[in-house]
Amino acid sequence: ISLDSSTNSKAYIWNYENAETIFGTNNAERMRIDASGRVGIGAVAPTDGTLHFQTASAGTVAASTQADDIVIENNAEGGMTIITPDDQSARIRFTSPSTNTDVGGAHIFYRQNINKMNIGTTVSGGKMAILSGAGNETMLLDGSGNVSIGTSLYPQKFNVLGTHENAGFYRDYSASGVAATYLQIGRKDSNGD
Repeated sequence: ISLDSSTNSKAYIWNYENAETIFGTNNAERMRIDASGRVGIGAVAPTDGTLHFQTASAGTVAASTQADDIVIENNAEGGMTIITPDDQSARIRFTSPSTNTDVGGAHIFYRQNINKMNIGTTVSGGKMAILSGAGNETMLLDGSGNVSIGTSLYPQKFNVLGTHENAGFYRDYSASGVAATYLQIGRKDSNGD
């Protein structure tokens, strides 16, 4: 341990060798920084990610190289919790240099005070897709409220309107000749609404 001699305001724990630095309590290892700067908390060796939290080993498994900046591992149920006050929100933001604003490009967002979860894009032209099977895109939702299931060739809408007489599937064509399929389910009242 050394102090910054110029200001005496910084303390350093420094390993000058190409080797690991290990921290422990109660005569047991609690955290390790390897020679490349990866950090393992609870993990004996942080080989699976930049920051690896390990409660217990999940077995012989490696983190995806596309998502290994933070790894959470356990031998039973595992997870992460975000805690905020009742009148505040909790969120995960997805941002890039071109979407570097307060809202980013997409988010997972829970408002505690109204018990509302939002998942979606926050940029113009953003789309949401649901995948199933071997990564197949089975549902697509665009910013105009068009829902495509099984295809993304034409916009398809599902409308719940309240018009019993007009309920059913029908195909309509816009002025540009693009086909759109609509499903209407409902009941018509005495006012015709």
